[in-house]
Amino acid sequence: TLHTGDMSDADSMQAAMAASGARRVFLSTGNGPEQSAHECAAIRAAEKSGVEYVVKLSTVKAAVPLGPHLEIEEALFSSSLAATALRPAWFYQNLLAPSMAVGVGYDPARIVTDKKFPSFFADSPMSMIDTRDVGAVAAALLAQDDIAPHNGKCYDLTGPELLTMRSVAAGLSSVLGVSIECDPQDATEALGSLSMPPAAQKSLTTFFTTLGSDCRELSDEVQRISGRKPVTIADFLEGHKHVFGK
Repeated sequence: TLHTGDMSDADSMQAAMAASGARRVFLSTGNGPEQSAHECAAIRAAEKSGVEYVVKLSTVKAAVPLGPHLEIEEALFSSSLAATALRPAWFYQNLLAPSMAVGVGYDPARIVTDKKFPSFFADSPMSMIDTRDVGAVAAALLAQDDIAPHNGKCYDLTGPELLTMRSVAAGLSSVLGVSIECDPQDATEALGSLSMPPAAQKSLTTFFTTLGSDCRELSDEVQRISGRKPVTIADFLEGHKHVFGK
C-alpha cells in the first residue's frame, strides 16, 4: 500500500508515516528554496510517528552554498532519531543530460558532433560516484539489523578514482571511437554570462569551486557498507554510450 503525504504539510507527512508503519526512512528531496523546511518537517513527522532510523542523502561535506543540507543534518542529529548522513560528491549521471553541473552549454547529444564539451573541472581532480552506488549504500544501511554502529555517522561516498574532465573526455574517446576533448571553462566567467540573480550566481560559483578544489579524497565506504565495488567511470561510460550518440 502506498501512503502519500505533502512535505509542505507536516500533519499529512506524520499521518502517512504512521499509516505506513515505517520504522526506517530514506530522506531525499531536490535542492531548492524549500528543501530545508520540507526535510526538517519530515524529520519532526518521523519523530512523532514511530520512525526509528533515518538515512539522509546530503552532499559533500554539507558544503556551502548547499547550506540547507547542513541545516538538515543539524536538525536530524539533534533529534531523537538514529541517523546517518550520506555525503557523495559529483554524480556520474550529471553527464547524461544538459547540465550546468558539467559546464555552461554542456549537452551530451552534441559531443560526437562537436568532438568536445565544456567543463569547469577540466584539470581539477575530484571524487565522482554513480548514483546506483549511493542507493546501494542507503539500502544496505536501512536493512541493517544493528544500526548502532552507523548512528550519528556521516559517510563520504566516492567512486574508485579521482577524475578530471579531461580524463572523462579520454574515456569518452575510448568508448565512442572518436577523439573528444574537454574545453576548460572558468566558473565565474561562464556563470556571469548567464541571466540569473546575483545571489544564485555567487552560490553556484562557490559550489563549483568547492567541488573543483576540496573533493580530492577517496573512501572505501561503498564497498565496506554495501559489499559491492563502486562503478568505474569506464564501465559507466560504456553502459551509457548511446546517450552520447553511439
